[in-house]
Amino acid sequence: MSLTRQLSSVVARGVASRSWRRLRHLPAGFQARRRGGRQVLEFFHQVDDPHSHLAVQCLAGLRSNYEVDLVVHLVPPPALVSNPDADTYQAWARRDAADVAPDYGLKFDDPGRQPDLELVRLARRILSPAMDRSFLPELAVEVGQVLWRGDGAELEALASRHGVDPDTTARAREARGDERRRQLGHYAAGMFHFGGAWGWGGEWYWGVDRLLHLEARLATLGATLGATPPLLPRPALQWPRDKASVSGIRIECFASVRSPYSAIVMRRLLDWTDATGVELVLRPVLPMVMRGVALSRAKGFYILSDTAREADRLGARFGWLVDPIGEPAERALALFPWAQSKGLGDRYLLSCLEGAWADGIDLGTDRGLARVVNRCNLSFSEAKPWLARDDWRDTMESNRLALYDLGLWGVPSFRVTGPDAAAGSWSTWGQDRLWRVTREVVRRADLLAAP
Repeated sequence: MSLTRQLSSVVARGVASRSWRRLRHLPAGFQARRRGGRQVLEFFHQVDDPHSHLAVQCLAGLRSNYEVDLVVHLVPPPALVSNPDADTYQAWARRDAADVAPDYGLKFDDPGRQPDLELVRLARRILSPAMDRSFLPELAVEVGQVLWRGDGAELEALASRHGVDPDTTARAREARGDERRRQLGHYAAGMFHFGGAWGWGGEWYWGVDRLLHLEARLATLGATLGATPPLLPRPALQWPRDKASVSGIRIECFASVRSPYSAIVMRRLLDWTDATGVELVLRPVLPMVMRGVALSRAKGFYILSDTAREADRLGARFGWLVDPIGEPAERALALFPWAQSKGLGDRYLLSCLEGAWADGIDLGTDRGLARVVNRCNLSFSEAKPWLARDDWRDTMESNRLALYDLGLWGVPSFRVTGPDAAAGSWSTWGQDRLWRVTREVVRRADLLAAP
């Protein structure tokens, strides 16, 4: 293993460790004592970001159910270094927010396009002078609803009723929010930050999907006001009535051996499909940075710490890792078609993922690959000649193109099809969307069973 990969693996293990997370929790206690026991919760709001609009619908509830001082910052869209092209990212964000909102009891309708830029500027000007006002959460929700409806007349009425800042003032406020976001070490919108002091420490929570972690943290600190259940518990997995009901329904899963999120979802996915009888097709792809999608340092650190937090909640093994970037990923993928031909492609990919991310196995060595192969009851001596083949790259490229055709780029991603061509296809991205995948399967199974 190269010195660079050794060092990056050691750093990554530290970031993914419970010790590091506990260390980052320490400033919250100092901060609370300095403020008379109250906690500071910061939220970074982008007016034309769908996930931000879901999150602002929770601000009033957070403020009333927890003893926190809520600070809201306006921020601009994330830099493209953290995402693919803007159109692809925005289309996914709209589709995803509209897809999950009903199950969270929230509202967002995808209009199929981004709001008009003039309306976005007006929305920003309306919210700018209200940043420190007690009615900001309610106003942010109302402004977002009107903005996403594209109702310019109603937005003008809100501007007349509440007042506006000049555009230069609103932009300056947005720039300060962006600077605060960078200072705290993040890049995205719709983010909560809690527990830092002196510009260091604390944790980030992305939108409504990570509120359960934030609420658990607040409860641990005794910041709840009475007996407070989670505002937004993550929806549970659903199960079809029987195996016959899912006949013809198929899940395709796009995954990467260098994806920590893929590592913590794969066993749950395999267990669920094994139990339900739903057909599963695994479609591995090269890691994002090996197929031209940049990964900033801030994003890499957040992904590791967030995956560790999610793994703890789910009881998934994670953290003792050896980074499989580069040749190790290629070697692991080169053996996937062979394992698949043995009917054990899914178990092999799981072994690779848990090997690299939980067991400290170096996939770049014959010894490491032999371990992940042998524990699938396969023979490495039989597998080894496949390392010299190059045709696996065509399969990975086909999978990459299929993923991009879905308007997605990250992994794990999922596509559900069947029971017939008329049902069309549905897709989503993220290990935290497995619950949504199962509900889509059950929905299709119920349609199949309907008279």
